[in-house]
Amino acid sequence: GLAVGDIAGKGLVAGLWFTYFLGLVRLHLCWGQDPAACASAVNTNLLQIGAEPPSAGLFLAGLNTLTGEVIYCNAGQPPVILLRKNGEVEYLREGGPILGVIPAAGFTSGRVKLQPGDSLIAYSDGIIECRNEQEEEFGVGRLLDSALKAQGAPASSMLFSVLGAAQDFASGTAQGDDLTLMVIRHRDRPTLA
Repeated sequence: GLAVGDIAGKGLVAGLWFTYFLGLVRLHLCWGQDPAACASAVNTNLLQIGAEPPSAGLFLAGLNTLTGEVIYCNAGQPPVILLRKNGEVEYLREGGPILGVIPAAGFTSGRVKLQPGDSLIAYSDGIIECRNEQEEEFGVGRLLDSALKAQGAPASSMLFSVLGAAQDFASGTAQGDDLTLMVIRHRDRPTLA
């Protein structure tokens, strides 16, 4: 199972809500279950609690390490990047809205198959919104460029290449958001960083 999430807000209150949010994901998470069903259940629970929770994005996926098949649901996260070995790029957008906002929101699951040499790159908006001194954003283009430079290397090398490129781009400028990144690389069997 794979998951990348991001909760609205900052500081201690957001941290406490994220702990609650993570508990909901774990409660509803059955990797044999469709990821869209899990996202829907988490959304329902968030909207049923008495206090007003912050909204949260979630990319949730099941990966079959034998076949390379990925079943996923992207609920309000930036589109996950599927970087094919030949350099082609696909965006995993199938899913639904951000969680905790729309009652009875509909969620769907998508399917892709990783081939040897392919990589999945899941990230928070903090990566692409990372700014330099000129207030320019790092953006998806720079993220892809740094990932392509590490293509063919292990997942950990690609992860550190992208994080390093974002930090170099920021050049010491204070960031207003966390930098969350997950890279899955399919060799003979997919590896995770």
